[in-house]
Amino acid sequence: MTHGNCPSCSGRSASPQSSAWCASLIGCAGSVAGLYVSYTYDLAAGGSVVVVLTALFALTWCLAPRHGLLAKLVRRPDPAAPLPAGP
Repeated sequence: MTHGNCPSCSGRSASPQSSAWCASLIGCAGSVAGLYVSYTYDLAAGGSVVVVLTALFALTWCLAPRHGLLAKLVRRPDPAAPLPAGP
């Protein structure tokens, strides 16, 4: 594994340690971003952190390469396509 590359973030299998590091980095970055939003717009700090981390989760859920909503839409068969002939 190369340094600076997070396999758990890119959809490849990873060790539990690298997954934990990646999750910790995402959590820290989301918390700092939430505190920045809180300071900038004079909002409650806790609520801002929760909203930012929820937005990160929703974005990750939609864009996940294997199990995300976007991947499911891309793999969905065309409903207008004719069904294959059976035996």
